[in-house]
Formats: sequence, C-alpha cells, structure tokens
Amino acid sequence: MEIDLLDFVERCRDLAKQALGKHAGEPANGGFARWVHVVLHCFRLEEGHSYRETPNRLKYMAEIRDALGLDRDDLPDYSTIYKSFDRLKMWVWRALLRYAVRALGWYRQFREIVLMFAITNIEPLCEPL
Repeated sequence: MEIDLLDFVERCRDLAKQALGKHAGEPANGGFARWVHVVLHCFRLEEGHSYRETPNRLKYMAEIRDALGLDRDDLPDYSTIYKSFDRLKMWVWRALLRYAVRALGWYRQFREIVLMFAITNIEPLCEPL
C-alpha cells in the first residue's frame, strides 16, 4: 500500500511523540526535539537520501517542514542529523520498537526503519569485551 510522503511524515511524527511520551519535546544534542530527529531519520531512509541531501531536500518541501515545525532557515545541518543517529539512547529505540511492533498496514515501513535503527545501535553493545 503506497502512502503519501507527507502522510508518512505526519504518522511517524505522531508515533514518535506517543512512543517518547514526556521526553519527546526534550532537545537531543542538536537543539531540536527528540521526535524531530527520529522523524528526520525516518524521512531520510524512506526517501533514500544521504545525510547531506536531507536538509537540502527539506528546503524545497514546505509541507514536510511545517509538519516538523521547522523553518526554511532553521534546518539542522547534515552533521547534526548524522551525529543524532548515534546519540539517541537505546531507550528511545525500545520505545519506538514497542509502537512499531503493534503497527499495521503502512506501518510496515516504520517498523523496518525502527528495526534498522535498533540493530545498528545494538551492534556496538554486542561486541566482545
């Protein structure tokens, strides 16, 4: 089932806010709310953009920026997006995974993205000491 990109971003936003609860609005190391970082990664992976391309593409997507509460002149730098991927704590991915596991229909895309995040963040923890 195909879904509109704006619809995808809005649903990811809503799920991220629900999953993160009271911590959703707290800034994660880049000055932006945690949920914004999560949705930026979902957007980036859904569209197949590189870290460097993501802010450039967002400049021309006013509706997506509005859904994220970002101004054209206030977009995160690509390095902020890159670093936030590793800096988000494991509890964030666990919370997202809990919601993603219950998801149906289009949420398959969201589940796949969250699982990829979780696997990427678990690998360093699984290395032998």
